[in-house]
Amino acid sequence: MKYTSYLLHMGKFWFAAKASNWELSQYELDELKETLEAVKGLNAEKNGVKVSNVPDSVLQTQVAQLAEAIKRKSPAEFQKLYDETLSACNGCHTEAGYKFIHIVRPTAPPVTNQKWEM
Repeated sequence: MKYTSYLLHMGKFWFAAKASNWELSQYELDELKETLEAVKGLNAEKNGVKVSNVPDSVLQTQVAQLAEAIKRKSPAEFQKLYDETLSACNGCHTEAGYKFIHIVRPTAPPVTNQKWEM
């Protein structure tokens, strides 16, 4: 997986939702889905963990729930599910022997040349 691509979309996803720009949030969620689908196709295994199986689980649970939160335009629900998604990612990293890769909520926009508010 292109780790930096995933981080970029997760960061943009966070700031779009924090600005209640639900259309951009949906767009970034779709980009995350594409990234996760690409990971599935790699059939990768790291330290005995079939990491390509993890995206399916995330797509069916956290990502599906995030899509519903976006439809409902619910900031509180979005934030809770975003944190759960990060937890799922970090759990996989730990299980695969990469606990040093720990993703957190972004504190600054990942790009400075994009307007987050509508």
